[in-house]
Amino acid sequence: MENLKTIFAVLILFTIILVLSAANAVHAIEVTATVPVGSAPTGVVYDSNKGEVFVANSGSNSVSVISDANNSVVATIPLQSGSLNPVDLTYDSGKGEIFVLNSPPDEISFSSSTITVIADSNNSIVATITLGFNSVVGISYDSAKGEIFVAGQNPGGPVTIISDTNNSVVSTVLVGGHPQGIVYDSGMGETFVSVEGDTSNWVSVISDNSNTVVAKVTVENVPIGLAYDPGKGEIFVSGILTPELSQVVNPHIAVSVISDQTDTVVASIPMPTNTVYLTYDSKQGEIFVNYAGDNNTLSVISDSNDMVIANVTIANSSISSLAYDSSKSEIFASNPFNDTVSVMSDYSAPPATPTPTQLPSSPTVPEFSSDSRILMAVAVVVVTSCAVASALRKSTRTMSDSRNNC
Repeated sequence: MENLKTIFAVLILFTIILVLSAANAVHAIEVTATVPVGSAPTGVVYDSNKGEVFVANSGSNSVSVISDANNSVVATIPLQSGSLNPVDLTYDSGKGEIFVLNSPPDEISFSSSTITVIADSNNSIVATITLGFNSVVGISYDSAKGEIFVAGQNPGGPVTIISDTNNSVVSTVLVGGHPQGIVYDSGMGETFVSVEGDTSNWVSVISDNSNTVVAKVTVENVPIGLAYDPGKGEIFVSGILTPELSQVVNPHIAVSVISDQTDTVVASIPMPTNTVYLTYDSKQGEIFVNYAGDNNTLSVISDSNDMVIANVTIANSSISSLAYDSSKSEIFASNPFNDTVSVMSDYSAPPATPTPTQLPSSPTVPEFSSDSRILMAVAVVVVTSCAVASALRKSTRTMSDSRNNC
């Protein structure tokens, strides 16, 4: 009898904890702050050393620095006159520096692309690197070698490698076609470059040991942005349709997933329209991806099953680039049309559902209110209590009958 009462109490306590924990594990992605920055912000990058986010303002030729402690701009760094149109950035954790990629507008002919190097200790410019060609699209940091990789669109598809020791060019690797994006894979010591070719599209893999292309992975759409998922050892690649493919009835648009072990496409995640930039959320094991054009929606992909599990809408905005703040578990999205950066909290995902064929109008994942969670807990406890009480009554009657029969 006493044992049954103990079991009864434990069951009630366990049920309350289980229900409330499960309910609290589901909460929506939401915009927690909107930060005004410079004109036409494009690239964003997170500085883990300072807990700050650096934003390239292509319209005002400057870099804004946002503190993740209060989501406010703590510094604005004007770039030199020769460093025009900042478009992308990467963070050098070894030196505590930000490398800003400047790509001169097309109308300014014979102008060389440059890299502005900013020390995060005092937000001052410490170097300017001239690249010698005028069309650059992406930049990434190789933490193993202390090198910067820059993807250019000049003939041959040059990828320029720069040492952060002396800010000088140490090598150039040709990947062919027209490079679109670049990301570093720390697990394999390789750099992945998305490339649009004349008749095919692919992702080139560069080994940082030899600074040579060691693999070429064919993808079906024009690959644009890339994100490295260290948890799975995978590269997620956004894609857009070529003008020819866009004329096809029901064309297949997808985010490709490449295994860095085999350098092959292991999954293709259907998307409703062209996708551009991605960022990896290490806390949740998720990929955030935005859409091309005047689109203010993000989709969230779970790397556990390669499914879209949520769509998030940012009001009155059009998203450009994305960065993940690992310290605060937040996503920063630049909005070039309204000169702001949106800050979003990540979330604990519910079970994945199949990818929708169209983007839903709802901006968030369904969530239970506090009152609903309490009612759920009470209901489960009541049901459990009734079941255990019934068992107790039956046990008592059985024991009584047994005594009467003795």
